[in-house]
Amino acid sequence: MLQILLPSRVREVSKDKTGSFANGAIVYLVACVVSFLILAISSLIGETSIVAQLQKLFDIMGLEAVGLGGILGYSAYGFVSGIFSGLVLAGVASASAARLFGGKGKAEQLFYTMMIIFGGLLIYSSIFQFLSIIFTFIGLLFPMVLGIYGLYLLYLAIKFVCKTERAGTIGALILGYLALIILYVVLFFAIFWAFGISFSGATAPLAPVS
Repeated sequence: MLQILLPSRVREVSKDKTGSFANGAIVYLVACVVSFLILAISSLIGETSIVAQLQKLFDIMGLEAVGLGGILGYSAYGFVSGIFSGLVLAGVASASAARLFGGKGKAEQLFYTMMIIFGGLLIYSSIFQFLSIIFTFIGLLFPMVLGIYGLYLLYLAIKFVCKTERAGTIGALILGYLALIILYVVLFFAIFWAFGISFSGATAPLAPVS
């Protein structure tokens, strides 16, 4: 999994006959567990940049110190959001590649390849967070660099799996991310609206009867 940052490795994974939705989810789950262990050990040694950011969020919400429970919740959220993102990206990208850009629609294989990429990036990001205990800038700079490089790896995944040309690969990737952004915005406002209704219903005083 850690070799997935090599373009040649992305090509190999894209041809893996064991690629499936289930195997992709399992691979990413393993990566999330490894990431949790690294972050948990890091929190026992010192404060990483991600723990500091989580603590600020906890303070805003009026919660106690992050601790292992907070890191576990962060890792669980990472797993759910990663699977969701992978499904949307793989589904939209493969469909658009097949119908719009003359490629092949292989959502299952593309999801599997993307999950290995996501898993590798997650583990490396956690390692950099561990190193940020000593060098603070590492925890801030390198995850950003990994994120940008990750886009290139996703580009390669679509290219190798869907057999598209450069323009088609970029188009499929853009459409996938547009769909993902729209869905996240809709979910955000839906959750915000739901909690807003709940809080207003619980705290708003009743209007006097005239």
